Amino acid sequence: MSNLIKKLSLSLVFVLSFAMNAQAGGLAKSGEFSGTAFYSGKVLAMVMKGQAPVLIQAEYYGGTKNSAGSGLFDANSFKCNFTLEVIQMPQTDSIGFCTFVDADGDTMIQRGVINGTLGGPGKGVAKFVHGTGKYEGITGDAVWNISPLPPAEQGTFQGWNSFSGSYQLP
Repeated sequence: MSNLIKKLSLSLVFVLSFAMNAQAGGLAKSGEFSGTAFYSGKVLAMVMKGQAPVLIQAEYYGGTKNSAGSGLFDANSFKCNFTLEVIQMPQTDSIGFCTFVDADGDTMIQRGVINGTLGGPGKGVAKFVHGTGKYEGITGDAVWNISPLPPAEQGTFQGWNSFSGSYQLP
């Protein structure tokens, strides 16, 4: 009987310690992430100066995959709205927001700034600005390396990103 009590006590300690360390939705309170994302979008509006665009508004959608196969940004869908300014052809600066949605319907919003070239690669730096559900109160940063693909048709754009960053939950 004493041996059984020891085993049950150890099992209870293990279960309680696991429950105390588990986080909402299986996420740790803080951590790092990396992965890939694919996107497709369209130009919503363009302001021209002669033959060259000076301001472009775009919307795009896509999906993410975490390199670890689970955790933050694994199997998320997203929608982004960005305004892109052509500083000096082909150099661009963009600012915008992306909303990421996970399988539970919880969301994360990032505000990003992208420097790049028109139709070419770019680098984005983003901050978490809002979250719902398990992401409520999220903070942190991410870097997005943007690699465009040839457009499927005029007025659209497609590509993939590699991303990495860190986050903290309250």
